[in-house]
Amino acid sequence: MMNINFAHRRALTKTISWRCLSLVFTTIGIWVITGRLCFAASVGALEIAVKFGGYYLHERFWERVDLRKVSTPRFFLWFVSQKEEQQCQRKLS
Repeated sequence: MMNINFAHRRALTKTISWRCLSLVFTTIGIWVITGRLCFAASVGALEIAVKFGGYYLHERFWERVDLRKVSTPRFFLWFVSQKEEQQCQRKLS
């Protein structure tokens, strides 16, 4: 299992790096569309403030999800053959 402190630092580092790239992309895109650099920078600043927290929470959520414990939905099993259904159940066990 991953060290909690390491997991938090990793998620925070990924969040910061992605938000910096996104800020550049958004600002350039808005600037190209509007031709107004000040407006583009404002939109970029708002975007980074809102999405920074959202991405971090998203990362933390997925850090807690253990996909090995998620059961296969019944509607999925209905679409596969009997043999494939048995293989899916063995993999999830």
